[in-house]
Amino acid sequence: MRKISVLLCLAAVLLLSGCAKEKLVTKPCGFDVRIEWVRSSKLQFTVKADNENATYVYGIMLLDDSDMSTWSDERLMEWQLEWMMDTYELMQEEQDEDDAPLSPFYQLFCFKGSRTIKETLLSPGCNYQVLVFQVNPETLKAIGPLYRVPFTTVPMEKKDITFTLQNYGDSFTIIPSDPEADWFWEYETEEKIDDVYDAPFFFFYNIIDMYDEYDFLSHLLCKGPEEWRFPEDDPSIREGENYILTIATITNGEISSDVSYAEFNFQDGRLTFTYNDFPVENMVE
Repeated sequence: MRKISVLLCLAAVLLLSGCAKEKLVTKPCGFDVRIEWVRSSKLQFTVKADNENATYVYGIMLLDDSDMSTWSDERLMEWQLEWMMDTYELMQEEQDEDDAPLSPFYQLFCFKGSRTIKETLLSPGCNYQVLVFQVNPETLKAIGPLYRVPFTTVPMEKKDITFTLQNYGDSFTIIPSDPEADWFWEYETEEKIDDVYDAPFFFFYNIIDMYDEYDFLSHLLCKGPEEWRFPEDDPSIREGENYILTIATITNGEISSDVSYAEFNFQDGRLTFTYNDFPVENMVE
């Protein structure tokens, strides 16, 4: 499994990589934090520091049903830094001998300069805050005040749509219960999903997010039944390999139903499904 996937490290606060360590700034500076856009599960915002050499971190805090919303700014900053350090220690523990050396803490969790930041895997229709504060990368202590910017993700009505897969041995057909719904499917080797994405949901989410970011998703959506033949439609399919197929409906570029998945093997030119959480009908003996 991938070592400490950023996706699985999501808690109340989300932190990503950034910053160099050239000039140490310990004098408090101001930050201009602005929301650019918000969707059901995604957010993009900008951070501009008065001093481009100031080191800072950011987080996303869920306000709904969270005791953290009542915490003081000082307690929030202290907790966030402790969470970051605990995460870094866990990353160190998960290092294998043949892994590349882990980057220093400040390179993984700190930022410098003006940034445009995108966050994903948020919950629809929920209240959040972006948190930004300056830190000393050497002592890992907060400097100055905590900057908070509230936002609310767009509500999304979950679609109650099911899928049925008909297996014809050398091909399959996916049939949605609603022929007018937009939906998407993709598969990958079980090994890659385990090593890179950790779980089928994160694989599917990342694929959707990537295609949406490059404005390509709308060209790939399906409507009605979809047939796929092996190896004609996928010459790269490998004999004896285990694959995981994922599927869900898509609305406005985001997942709008449960992500279903099935595991299959391709051997001697035939498909065999070994697990499925949606109906799979074998049409041939």
